[in-house]
Amino acid sequence: MNFRTYYDLNHLISYGLYKIPKDIDLIVGIPRSGLMVASIISLYLNLPLVDLDSFLEGRMFSCGNTKKRNDWVANVNEVHKILLVDDTSFSGKAALDAIEKIKASNYKEEFVFLICYVTEQTKNIPNIYLEVLDSPRMFEWNYFHQKNIGYACFDLDGVLCLNPTKEQDDDGEKYLDFIQNANLRVAPSREIGHIITCRLEKYREQTENWLKKNGIKYKELIMMQYDSYEERKNANSNGKFKGEIYKNISDSFIFFESSPNQAEEIAKISGKLVFCTSNHKVYS
Repeated sequence: MNFRTYYDLNHLISYGLYKIPKDIDLIVGIPRSGLMVASIISLYLNLPLVDLDSFLEGRMFSCGNTKKRNDWVANVNEVHKILLVDDTSFSGKAALDAIEKIKASNYKEEFVFLICYVTEQTKNIPNIYLEVLDSPRMFEWNYFHQKNIGYACFDLDGVLCLNPTKEQDDDGEKYLDFIQNANLRVAPSREIGHIITCRLEKYREQTENWLKKNGIKYKELIMMQYDSYEERKNANSNGKFKGEIYKNISDSFIFFESSPNQAEEIAKISGKLVFCTSNHKVYS
């Protein structure tokens, strides 16, 4: 599994800025995540920014109070060369559609196309690419919405919902209230693979109800078998518990964990990839 973080993306962009022609007038991003990359580039180069559809409609974004370059264009009519930007290309369809949109528009000036992550099959589509990254691959900015999450393992507290506070984590009424009303952190758009949590089995019904209430679909929910919080705490085996289960799920290739210490332990035990959602670090 090739997994790239926001840190990886920013590093890749900053290192690849030299590839961008010096006579670009405007940065044009392909929504949605391509606009994120376009924004980063526009800030580095101090150039105006716009999304593709707005550009084709003759509109530009305002720039706030940022000090402008002397050659800053005031409107679309002044633009002679744009940098079209997208974050990734897999099949190439979205990239080719964007090119056709520009060719079919009133804009007849030059454009340069940059894509950060391409495959061997799509690397010839843009003028500039920053890394060839073949499948299987996932990205921090959209992994909750990719098909591959059906093969992923997820921690629950700290990943799908917020962690309980020390006061809430009492294995009593306060904890029961927490697991029934925990604040949702991120809702996956697709069915996820295996939820492997250190919550105790006795809280299965409440946990399943919370997952259903928040529209989270999953293949399997695996919980700890200890009778009490004290028994679980004394065993001190949270990372080991998750790591061994993850190791034995043959088709699962990434685990999303909120604890850095557990993430490291899970990776060592399983020999597979773990992404920590609290420090945004990949353990392998």
